[in-house]
Amino acid sequence: PGLARRSRNREGQREDGQGGQDERYPLLAADAHASDDLDRVLAVNVTGVAAQLQTLVASGRLRDGARVVVISSIWQDLARPGKFSYAVSKAAVGGLVRAAAMDLASRGILVNGVLPGVVDTPMSRTMLSPEQVAGVEGATPAGRMVRPRDVASLVSYLASARNTGVTGQSVVVDLGYSVGRVL
Repeated sequence: PGLARRSRNREGQREDGQGGQDERYPLLAADAHASDDLDRVLAVNVTGVAAQLQTLVASGRLRDGARVVVISSIWQDLARPGKFSYAVSKAAVGGLVRAAAMDLASRGILVNGVLPGVVDTPMSRTMLSPEQVAGVEGATPAGRMVRPRDVASLVSYLASARNTGVTGQSVVVDLGYSVGRVL
C-alpha cells in the first residue's frame, strides 16, 4: 500500500502523489528544501526514535544490561542528490546512538545502530527500476543486494548476551557497497 507523499519538482513546485514507504521523504536538494519537510523527516527518524527510547527508560522496561538496536541506513554516512532531509535525519540517528550509549553505559546497557544497504525486498524491487537494481548489484563487491537475513543476523548478535562489549557503534551491513566500487 502506498503512502501519500509531497515533494517538489525541479522548478520547486509542490507535487502530490502516491508512493512506497521510503517515498514519504521528499526528494529535495539542499537548495530547495522547505523547513517543514526537514522538520517532518526529523520527527519521524530522530525524535520518534528518541521518544521511544526515553519512554522505555522512564517506564523501567529497559532493564540494566539490556541491548538496544536502532535500525538506520547506510545513508547515515553517505548522501545522495535530492535526499537532503533524509540524509540529515539519518546522520542525526548516529549521534543519537552514540549519545544513548554513553548515557546508558553505567547501567550496562549497550546501544548500537545497524545500517543496512539496499535490501532485496519486494518494496525495493518495486521502487527500483531493473537498471537501478543492476547498478546496485554492480557497485556491490558481492554482486548482490543485501538480504533481510544479512541484517537479521547482525541485529540478532547485537541484541544478544553474546554482545558483551560493542556499544555506541553504527555497524554497516551492505556487502561492501559503501566502501568499494567495482570498476
